Amino acid sequence: MDIKEFSGNMKKAVEVRLGKGYDVREMVVEKNNGVKLEALVVRRDGRKLSPTIYLQSFYDRYSDGESIKDCSKSFVESYYDALPPADPDVYFYNDFETVRERICYKLISAKRNAALLEKVPHVPFLDLAIVFYYPLEADMFSNASILIRDSHAENWGTCTEELMREACRNTPKVMPVRFSKMCDVLSEMNPEMKDYPYPDEISQMYVLSNEYMHFGAAAIMYPEMLDEISDKLDSDLFIIPSSVHEVIVIPEGLIKDREYLMDMIFEINRTQVDPQDVLSDWLYRYDRSERKVTEVAYPDIQLPRECAL
Repeated sequence: MDIKEFSGNMKKAVEVRLGKGYDVREMVVEKNNGVKLEALVVRRDGRKLSPTIYLQSFYDRYSDGESIKDCSKSFVESYYDALPPADPDVYFYNDFETVRERICYKLISAKRNAALLEKVPHVPFLDLAIVFYYPLEADMFSNASILIRDSHAENWGTCTEELMREACRNTPKVMPVRFSKMCDVLSEMNPEMKDYPYPDEISQMYVLSNEYMHFGAAAIMYPEMLDEISDKLDSDLFIIPSSVHEVIVIPEGLIKDREYLMDMIFEINRTQVDPQDVLSDWLYRYDRSERKVTEVAYPDIQLPRECAL
């Protein structure tokens, strides 16, 4: 059974489990980088909010031998967990003055999102694109956000330039920076490795993101951020685009083989990073004297674009 057929069977099982007063619909949701995910949307009589629950994790459990009945039971539990205690105000988004102080920016791949960029306000940045979003309140929706589209900007009577100004002002405040040693981040992810003797190379690598570790790669655009880091490390920097959520910062002198590092980025993007979280296959370099980020050229590709921060 493929995931499409699984979606239909899950829809029927969830409908039976929820009973009357609920409307369950299948949906294909297009995410970052053109990734399409099967989901079910559950609408309940009298509620304005209709949570969208993705099916991949349930399909994986089914593939491992769990029954549709048990999967539907877990799905319904996830649905109730996703429901806030009360419906939010769904009309706040019509008023630009209401949303402008939380408009933020994030970085995505320009090439992988070419079709999306035809529909959303954006600003080119190296091989990437700066796009804008509204992060919903964390106490009600964990890491949920609304991507700002051309239709929103038109309804608000605003433009890309104004969105960029607001996002530049808001993002460092709404998504405060987090700059940590790589070994500390790894230890947080694997507490049993807290006292692990990491190699010297790892101990000199840093993770740049935000406090939520969500869309944190955009922190490289925070005012003076790379300048401050390069001063702290007393070095020009290499920047590995680990994902849309974070980048890895390395003092330039630590890297002896750029080609190996670029090959590693390419390979990891295809084997270790969730396809919707891939940011770029390029290695970047920050020149502290010029205060510019450039793409590091591959051996057979000419250099480069650059962006001053």
